[in-house]
Amino acid sequence: MNGRGPHLILVPLSTLGHWMSEFHRFCPSIRTFRLHGSKEERELMLKMIRRGSDREWDVLITTYEMAIIEKGTLGRVKWE
Repeated sequence: MNGRGPHLILVPLSTLGHWMSEFHRFCPSIRTFRLHGSKEERELMLKMIRRGSDREWDVLITTYEMAIIEKGTLGRVKWE
């Protein structure tokens, strides 16, 4: 996955933690980023997403609800 654009995975909230742990367990070299939290917490996360070229993650995992709420920022990213 390195060298390409980031990937986006939308999951139900009840499985968000499971997805994160499965990536760490089976694909530890893939850098994951979890987008979920309060509005204040997400503001810091969204700054990281907006950085683009110097991003420190390969896969963003979030919920359907967060994707709808943050569609403006997420829509600007060129996802694979």
